[in-house]
Amino acid sequence: MTTFYLVRHGSNDFYLHTLVGRKPGVRLNETGREESHALAERLVSEKIQRIFTSPLERCRETAEPIASRSGLELRTVDALNEVDFGEWTGKTFTELDKMDSWKQWNLFRSGARVPGGESMFEVQTRMVGLIDQLRREFPDQRIALVSHGDPLRALLLHFLGSPTEFIRRLELSPGSVSVMTISDWEVQVRCLNVRCGSEGSQLL
Repeated sequence: MTTFYLVRHGSNDFYLHTLVGRKPGVRLNETGREESHALAERLVSEKIQRIFTSPLERCRETAEPIASRSGLELRTVDALNEVDFGEWTGKTFTELDKMDSWKQWNLFRSGARVPGGESMFEVQTRMVGLIDQLRREFPDQRIALVSHGDPLRALLLHFLGSPTEFIRRLELSPGSVSVMTISDWEVQVRCLNVRCGSEGSQLL
């Protein structure tokens, strides 16, 4: 059985009002840095053996304290990247709410595509493909994946057997961790959207 710790990056100054997507230079703010260190303290007791991160700065800055605290090498994987939001990158949610294409995306994720960017199916396919690869490469290990809200939600929905239209039903807060185990026979989501303080019981 392989255990995956699905970590959403910590807070930044934009996520509540602007769709930054893959725009470079978006870094954790003070709250995000506190969240990353709290995650590192909580996850050290989980005896994680591998850690992989999205290439974007806000994910790397979240992953680095976890890797350092656990004595692990941090590896960057493109499959964990944010959704390619194409023409929407950098627009505020107020601007996006006026666009029919944005409304369609949020109502019909399985059939819509970001203008100049990805479809939800493509995002889900790369995330699930990575999980399958890592499970085969590192069987029975504990692996942390640091990524973004929608890619992590898409991954969880796949293994929960739910359509991507339900994506907004899953709350994954900045600096949170969800835990999923996969064996040859079953998948279990052990916990969802756990916010980590500096102390607490083990997640499993």
